[in-house]
Amino acid sequence: MEVLLESLKIFPNDFDINYFLGIAHYSLKNFIESETYYEKALKINNQSTTAMHGLAMVYDKNKKWNKSDQLYIDLIADNTNDAQAYNNYAYSLVERNKDIDYALTLAQKAIELSPNTSAYLDTIGWIYFKLNDFEKAKEFIGEAIVYDESSSVVLEHYGDVLIKLNELDEALIFYNKALDLDQENAELIEKIFNYNSRAPNE
Repeated sequence: MEVLLESLKIFPNDFDINYFLGIAHYSLKNFIESETYYEKALKINNQSTTAMHGLAMVYDKNKKWNKSDQLYIDLIADNTNDAQAYNNYAYSLVERNKDIDYALTLAQKAIELSPNTSAYLDTIGWIYFKLNDFEKAKEFIGEAIVYDESSSVVLEHYGDVLIKLNELDEALIFYNKALDLDQENAELIEKIFNYNSRAPNE
C-alpha cells in the first residue's frame, strides 16, 4: 500500500497503480477507498473488464446496487461467456433477497460455463437454500467444498443448510471450520453458541 501510494504521487493517472490500490483497499475491507481507486482506474481505461468486475463488487459492498447491477448487465452484454459476471450478479441479488428466480437463471448460466468453480456452486446452492430446497442446496454447496474448503462463507452456508436439515452435530463441525478461517465473525460465533447450547437438550 505504501509503495503504491508513493508511486501514485508520481504517476497519478497510471491505470495499474489505481487498480491495485482498489484491490488492496478491498482486501482490507476499506470499501469507500476501494471504490475511489477503482472508479479512477476505470476512467483511465473504460474497457477494462477486471476494473469493471472490481468496481461492481465494491459498489455491492457499499450498497450502490443500481450501479453494481448496471455494471454486471454491461459485462454480460459485452461477453455472454463471462461466468464471473453471471455468478456475482446472481449472488448480489440473492443476498438482497431480490429477483431470486432471475438469480437462479444467472447462476445456472455461470455453472454451465464453469461447472467446477467452488464459488459458483456455492452461489447456486445458496439460491436453492433461499428457495427452501435444502437437499439441492446441500448437494451444490457440498460439491463447492469438495473443490475448495478454504472459504469461511461457503463452510458457513453449508452449516446453515445442515441446520435446516436437522443435522445439528455436522453443522457445528462446519461452523467451527468456518470460524477457524474467520475468527472475528460475530454472527458465526453467535450461531455456534446458540446451537452448542441447544445440543445437549436435543
